Amino acid sequence: MAIDSGAPPVVGRERELAVLDEVLERLAETGMLGCVALVGDPGMGKTRLLTELRARADARGHLCLAGSSAEFERDLPFGVWEDALDAHLATLDAATWDREVLDELAAMLPALRTEGAPRPAVPDERYRVHRAMRALLERLAADRPLVVVLDDLHWSDEASIELISSVVQRGVDAPVLLALGIRTGQIPAGLNSALAAPAVVHLPVEPLGEKDALLVAGDAVDDARRREIFAESGGNPFYIEQLARAAPAQGPRAPGADVGTGVPPAVASALAQELAGLDRRDHRFLEGAAVAGDPFDPELAGEIAGLGLDDALDALDALLASRLLRPTDVPRRFAFRHPLVRRAVYEASPSGWLLGAHGRAAATLAAQGATASARAHHVEQSAGRGDAEAIALLLSAGLETAGRAPASAARWYEAALRLMPEADRGTRVETLVGLAGALRHVGDLHGSHERLLEATALLPPEEVTLRVALTSACAVTETFMGRHESAKRRLAGALAELPERRSPEGVAVLLSLAGEYFFTAQIAEMWEVANDALAIARSLSEPALVASAAAVVAHAGFMHGELEPAEAARAEASELLAALSDAELALRLEEVNRLGWAEFYGGLYAASMERLERGIAVSRASGRGEFIPLMTQASGLGAMMLGRLDEAAELHERSLEGARLSGNPYMTCAALITSAQVAWAQGDSEAAVRAAREGVALAKDADSGVIPALCATVQAVLMLEAGESPEAAERVVERAGGWELPLLPTLWQARNQEGKARADIAAGRLDDAEAAAARAEAAAARCSIPISHAHALRARAAVLLARGEPAAAADAALASAASADAAEARIEAAASRMLAGRAVGEAGHRDDGVELLRGAERTLDDCGAAGLRDEARRHLRKLGVRAGPRGPRGTDDSGVGALTKREREIADLVWDRQTNREIAAGLFLSEKTVESHLRNIFFKLGVSSRVEVARAIDAARSDPR
Repeated sequence: MAIDSGAPPVVGRERELAVLDEVLERLAETGMLGCVALVGDPGMGKTRLLTELRARADARGHLCLAGSSAEFERDLPFGVWEDALDAHLATLDAATWDREVLDELAAMLPALRTEGAPRPAVPDERYRVHRAMRALLERLAADRPLVVVLDDLHWSDEASIELISSVVQRGVDAPVLLALGIRTGQIPAGLNSALAAPAVVHLPVEPLGEKDALLVAGDAVDDARRREIFAESGGNPFYIEQLARAAPAQGPRAPGADVGTGVPPAVASALAQELAGLDRRDHRFLEGAAVAGDPFDPELAGEIAGLGLDDALDALDALLASRLLRPTDVPRRFAFRHPLVRRAVYEASPSGWLLGAHGRAAATLAAQGATASARAHHVEQSAGRGDAEAIALLLSAGLETAGRAPASAARWYEAALRLMPEADRGTRVETLVGLAGALRHVGDLHGSHERLLEATALLPPEEVTLRVALTSACAVTETFMGRHESAKRRLAGALAELPERRSPEGVAVLLSLAGEYFFTAQIAEMWEVANDALAIARSLSEPALVASAAAVVAHAGFMHGELEPAEAARAEASELLAALSDAELALRLEEVNRLGWAEFYGGLYAASMERLERGIAVSRASGRGEFIPLMTQASGLGAMMLGRLDEAAELHERSLEGARLSGNPYMTCAALITSAQVAWAQGDSEAAVRAAREGVALAKDADSGVIPALCATVQAVLMLEAGESPEAAERVVERAGGWELPLLPTLWQARNQEGKARADIAAGRLDDAEAAAARAEAAAARCSIPISHAHALRARAAVLLARGEPAAAADAALASAASADAAEARIEAAASRMLAGRAVGEAGHRDDGVELLRGAERTLDDCGAAGLRDEARRHLRKLGVRAGPRGPRGTDDSGVGALTKREREIADLVWDRQTNREIAAGLFLSEKTVESHLRNIFFKLGVSSRVEVARAIDAARSDPR
């Protein structure tokens, strides 16, 4: 594709062009993502340099695509990406592309849309769109390097900025260059951290010197006037060109157009002179184009201007000849010479005419079948208060964009509220709730909270059910803000105000209150309130209420040591939920989340993961994703406990991506806790400590509660294990109430006390280790969960071994392994057997010790627990035994039947001839995770190539025995 061959030569930008050439060379050399950010004042020449970059890339044979944001369309979701990619995608046959990727991208790129309703979007999983875009960029760059120019990002919508940040920060495994144009001082907040990455090349675009400025002014004016132009322009190329277009300075200037952005009066006056010279038809078409967009469709501009097609096209030709407009690379799409020209035209248009123009724009777009979000800007600008049709359109735009672009949805909900009559309370409440949800998804928790309170205040007294729902939503928002005591007071007040406590509304409030007691580690109170709710639910004979209450009773019971009633409640809730269809379950996702967490706390990891997998699938299919982050987190914890660390890492990466996008510090803190634990289990102590530190920092403003306390405890234990001072760890653990850990649920106490005991022993602090072991035993006795006993017994075994009692230590460690086996916690069981092997060896039974250590090493290697595996190998070497190879993970099983569910899924895709990249995109995994699974598959199948994997799967399919 030829790139703007009519563009004038670049003058005075040798330094900038050299940097761009270097960036292109690096792209070809590395074959990886590159990014260059051009930053400068308006008119400084960023766009011209980006055009030259495209020309030079095109000359090298690269694929070059470009888009720009527009000042008056900044709430069109993914607008700059659509502008850059859609026309090219429309020329490609995407029928054979990965369906998952296409489904995610179809809502943002019209060229990829197919018949039928698009997949419901889940705002908590916006990262899926980001992963899909990275997969698309890799596909487009598969045959030759790809250059994507995204200009005028200071006007971009937040969804586009989120996506750019994700691509820059997470990278693309292909030769892709992102070239960004942004105004000085107007870098979107969401881009700041991405542009701080070391790989980003920053290219400031500064004023021209006098010599170059005179060249830009050209020979149409004399030397004296050129020097005046340089002085008036400050070396800004656009200003120079505009002043040179105007008549030589003489007499009074025309009044300046209102182009804003600090444009010098002389430049504004020169632009006004140029526009004043147009005839009426051309000027009116230019005004229609300014309303239509930048770039714009000439038919739409003509309709807005009220011109017939012939007149519109004649006006277009005249304006192209005058260079006020220019063609683009896309057929039938035209743009203004510069965004400042569009602004000048728009701002100078009569206000009354603009109202009608936007109305005509909205009507024409509707007739063309445009989406609600594409018409919303024009409706917002033209509609009057009480316009029911306009309000409905804005609400549709809010619903349309809420899943993938909640910031845009918030804009349209707010616009609808401005038009809505005060008397229409029902619609106002519904809109305020939608706005609160959108604000929550972009991290504005305070704004979300205020809108929920505003909606609650509009409800009449008889609206008890909705009032309870909104009160609970307010409490949840306060929880996310770390204001637990406020949330509990709000719920207690709502309970007291209910006309009848023994009602569905009463059960709902009690369950919300039980949740708050969990977050403040008041497990006895949680247990009491949950049982109260369950008794009421049973008396009302409402199965859905019973399922919800039983799940919370199970959750509280497993943590409170009430195992029999907890298991009975779990079984009851499980039976009720299992009987529901997917459509029915979509209305009970909160119950699924609660029960999944209850099963995790009860040590039923496989059952928890199976339940949550269904819950997540139903959430995505129904577009109700508010519980997906929590379900993903619990599922990742379950995978970690079952020894599936690769899967756990992938789930927690998703959880953390979603949490970061939400802008919710509390949710991000919770995700970081478990990410730290997975990283530590994988042997990456540096990443573990870093994640824990970040979590503690994010929770600094929260009330004391489980999340801040757990994060502080994890950080403190990791600090000790990493060899940092006890004093430093002591200061951190104060957020958990000190090493007694009173603010943690009992289940987490035993785990962290065992970690502290281990660190204390390594540092020679045996008395401190003894105290930690005793606290672990007390915690295990209180909750009676097998995994807690495993931790407590291992802590005791470690202390016994350190005190020179290896026989007793071996007994305790083997008992610990048995408890971990009962919970199917493979890594924990292997860690206990490793300690038992050490103790048995020290007791003089070398061969038995070696056998235990060997078994532990194989299990830990198979699970991906590199840190503990290496520890086992060190102990084997101490016993004079050569450690196992550092190759594929060992396993006692082999053949296709030994593959895990995920491994078999990947092996089947290998059989289907998919590449690692295609598998990663289709399963929404990282390519690194796919490679890790393939190493395990190779070893279990005893093969060394993908061809042999395919043959093994083919044989298994042929012989289903």
